[in-house]
Amino acid sequence: IKILIPGNIDNHKGLQFIKKLHSSDAQDRLEFHFLGRIPDDLAKYGIDHGPYEREQFYEKTAAIRPSFVGIFSIVPETYCHTLTEAWAVGIPVLAADLGTLKERVMCQGGGWLLNLSQPKHCYHQILSITEDYDKYQQMAVAVHNIRLRSTAEMSADYEKLYRKALFKPP
Repeated sequence: IKILIPGNIDNHKGLQFIKKLHSSDAQDRLEFHFLGRIPDDLAKYGIDHGPYEREQFYEKTAAIRPSFVGIFSIVPETYCHTLTEAWAVGIPVLAADLGTLKERVMCQGGGWLLNLSQPKHCYHQILSITEDYDKYQQMAVAVHNIRLRSTAEMSADYEKLYRKALFKPP
């Protein structure tokens, strides 16, 4: 079960959770792939593909062929570009059950939420997900149906927000 973990991984991005999840994998069924900057000691827990540029994400993800993209931030994210990247390349996510990750996954689908305070339970949840092939396939199809907003659409929203904040009527 290949889990791609993109980004610059440190403590607030789930470093300790990843190690504990790995420790829960007595059957050696999980294969972690790190894409981004990681601490030296994390390399022994999976395959380190090194840093990447955003425009390389599709190519590198296609070469790895993960079952999931893991986003294991232990603090609430405000948007999470890696979630958007995962969905843009059609990969379901395993995401922390908090902040914008929770909001976006609950709203759009496209993955499963994990309670990172329980790594052993998360491990069994991941195995359960992969054992139900039909349910996994339904989620994979759902990811392809997620409409991602363009930068122009997001910029227009920001402009409206800024104008509203700057020009409040007395």
